Amino acid sequence: MTIVAVTILILISVAWTTYTGDIPKKYRVRKCTGRNWKEKFPDSSKDEIRKFLGVFTDAFAFSGKQKLKFEPEDRILDIYKTLYPREWMADALEVETLAEAVEAEYGIKFEGLWSEGLTLGALFMAVKNA
Repeated sequence: MTIVAVTILILISVAWTTYTGDIPKKYRVRKCTGRNWKEKFPDSSKDEIRKFLGVFTDAFAFSGKQKLKFEPEDRILDIYKTLYPREWMADALEVETLAEAVEAEYGIKFEGLWSEGLTLGALFMAVKNA
């Protein structure tokens, strides 16, 4: 009975985080990362960076207000695994949604870019070069 209760609490917690638009605490406690993005991509405008991060946060059902909590070095899979720490947990198809959004917005094939080590910065570079 206790295992069932704990499992239900974990599922509720994950669902709450996913559907309320709140990002995991690891990222939420960060200060604005806009400066890091501008240092890494000095030729990119703030609007380009914010648009890209908006595509990402929309795909993961995070609040757009939280988009500058993510850094260029953040691995997409790490963010995903923070939401779903157990392999058996059902997800909301965030990575698939991101793939569709990137393809629709930027006209590039996400499948050719994907790897477990893909960072937000590497994805941004790819969409900039598309």
